[in-house]
Amino acid sequence: MSFVRSTTIQCVLALSLWGSCLVAGVPAQSADQGIRIKAVRQAANSKTQVVTANDNVQISYPARQLRARADVAQYYIKEQRLVMTGNVFVTQQGNSLQGETITYSIRSGQFLVVPKPGKLVESVYNVAESGKGRQDVIIRSDRQEANSKTQVVIARDNVQISYPAQRLRAKARLAQFYAKEQKLVLSGNVVAIQQGNSIQGEVLTYSIKQGQFVARPKSGGVVDSIYVVPEK
Repeated sequence: MSFVRSTTIQCVLALSLWGSCLVAGVPAQSADQGIRIKAVRQAANSKTQVVTANDNVQISYPARQLRARADVAQYYIKEQRLVMTGNVFVTQQGNSLQGETITYSIRSGQFLVVPKPGKLVESVYNVAESGKGRQDVIIRSDRQEANSKTQVVIARDNVQISYPAQRLRAKARLAQFYAKEQKLVLSGNVVAIQQGNSIQGEVLTYSIKQGQFVARPKSGGVVDSIYVVPEK
């Protein structure tokens, strides 16, 4: 089956059907289990099993609580992989990812995010306890990987961390965010600043729940911290 249309269309791809596309009026069960793609134009090829959506692309995957928007999206049915390009914005369970290209592996739950040249990837994670509103940790970097199954985020190169609720900012070469444990591990020329105080080291571990920092220096070096002494 292959089709192209110039008006906004909907396509629900049930993962178990391996490429059959049900246009509009799909059974509710299929919609809940599959990926829904809306776009101004779509093309689907039954031989290559690749779906291409262009212009005002909107994607929803209720089984993973995932929603996305992009300029272009390609869904590779055999590989169960989504490649979204152009002003991509993805939300999942209250968290978000932004970049120029986001590749999502359905099997592994892994996101790979790349920004526009000269820009940074941005991701936002809510670390507030249930019922206490939002407390966002914002991660910006040249590249990011996020796994929705392990709930581990890896940010690489020019990493910038912001946690406004605790007035915390940090920078490093590499950051790992463990969402389940609510723990940040920063490495590579780490500098963290909180309420005017600062700490520098090669590796810095920050427990969000406890508000505790543990810093380690380079081999043979020292951790350097500075604390503001308030005047009476």
